[in-house]
Amino acid sequence: MKIAVCDDETILRKNLVKDLKTCLSSDFVITEYNSALSLLKDYKIQDYDLLFLDIIMDKLNGFEAAKKIREIDTVVKIVFCTSSVDYITESYLIDANAYLIKPYKIEVLKSLLDKLTKNEETLLLENGKGLNKVSLSKIIYIESEGRKLSVHLSDDAEPIEIYSKLSDLELKLPQPKFLRTHQSYIVNQDYITAVDSNSFILTNGDSVLIRTKEKPQIVDKWFSYLAQKDLVTL
Repeated sequence: MKIAVCDDETILRKNLVKDLKTCLSSDFVITEYNSALSLLKDYKIQDYDLLFLDIIMDKLNGFEAAKKIREIDTVVKIVFCTSSVDYITESYLIDANAYLIKPYKIEVLKSLLDKLTKNEETLLLENGKGLNKVSLSKIIYIESEGRKLSVHLSDDAEPIEIYSKLSDLELKLPQPKFLRTHQSYIVNQDYITAVDSNSFILTNGDSVLIRTKEKPQIVDKWFSYLAQKDLVTL
């Protein structure tokens, strides 16, 4: 595994590198960058599996660097590191994988790494065009129209359409990550940014309906999911 750590504060960067070495047991290589500009300069010739990006940096901040990286690499996993929780929504808009609050506990970092380095779960979807192997982490939501399901993905690809019952597909999806919000919708809770009067707002700007009679319970499930995720520690 190849990891990049980008932070313009030397002590914090060195401490994170030290903690990463403590937590990781498999083969890995860590490269340090003291600015987002130097990271981007190297990124043209260097591929990484995991990036730890500080947000507040001189000249070019972590968000701007991540946006440029996402233009050429939609696979690399990005973790934003900061001492503020004010940027959580924006981090998900960039399709970040996690948000690490400084100072962090070593147990939180270990749990985060366990989740980010485990084998990616996939789902096989078959339609008239063939068999599609889809990463579960890339599924934003699934919409049902009669017997047709549209699987919406985070990489801006066209939705994958299959013929199946939403309830049958629901059984194949891991809980609690995927939440049934309505008779016509299942959503990946990692992509929810807000809730309004009758729907969840997602990172791509779409919205999924919430069953009116069960809205309090469904919203509570989302709040519980956020609370249980130790990727964000206050």
